[in-house]
Amino acid sequence: MSINKTTYRKVSQSQGEEPMAASGSGRVGSLSYSDDENDDAHAANGNDELSMSSSTGLQPSSGRSSNNATSTTTGTTIRRTRTERISDKLAALAWVVTATITAHYTNLFPILYSDTTRIIRPILHLSLLLFGINTLLIIYLTIYLPYKFPTSKLHKVHASTPAFWEAYCPNVIPIMTGCGVLGMILLVRAVYPVYGMASPLVLGVVGLGMFFGLHFVPVCW
Repeated sequence: MSINKTTYRKVSQSQGEEPMAASGSGRVGSLSYSDDENDDAHAANGNDELSMSSSTGLQPSSGRSSNNATSTTTGTTIRRTRTERISDKLAALAWVVTATITAHYTNLFPILYSDTTRIIRPILHLSLLLFGINTLLIIYLTIYLPYKFPTSKLHKVHASTPAFWEAYCPNVIPIMTGCGVLGMILLVRAVYPVYGMASPLVLGVVGLGMFFGLHFVPVCW
């Protein structure tokens, strides 16, 4: 028959004996009751760990090992499944088809090329110049840098990744962002006499279709 520690201490005090101190504690009297609470807390934690291990199939571990496991898990690169890749390709294909239909029914590219009366040509040429700068910078980031800095023991980071760009050429991405935003504003202004308030919608759909078309370019995978 097991005897509760608290009951034993009360009996020992009533008999004039010195109460037993809990393991790892040198205090007696009323302060020793906290050890019973700690024992109950440790038992509850042990039961929680056992229940978690039984439900998940994992062994209970200490705080340090769990921290190491967490850091290992967060440091692991999660690879995309085949279903996710196919879903992304289908979404990109949907945008490409939508952009193609929009450009066909709005007669966008023939108007940009041949309409000299309604299209504001100087603004159009300036916007095309900005888009051309962006195209050259994309070629610089995705083709030239990987050719100049191939992966090796010295260069372990691939040259076509944002981490390499931030270290080697941190100003390229802000320049591309500025050119893209300004070029889009100027292009909307240039075609506004033709499409009116629908100009941002038409150009936005066609632009997104061209962007998602990069999914089907092998060098951009």
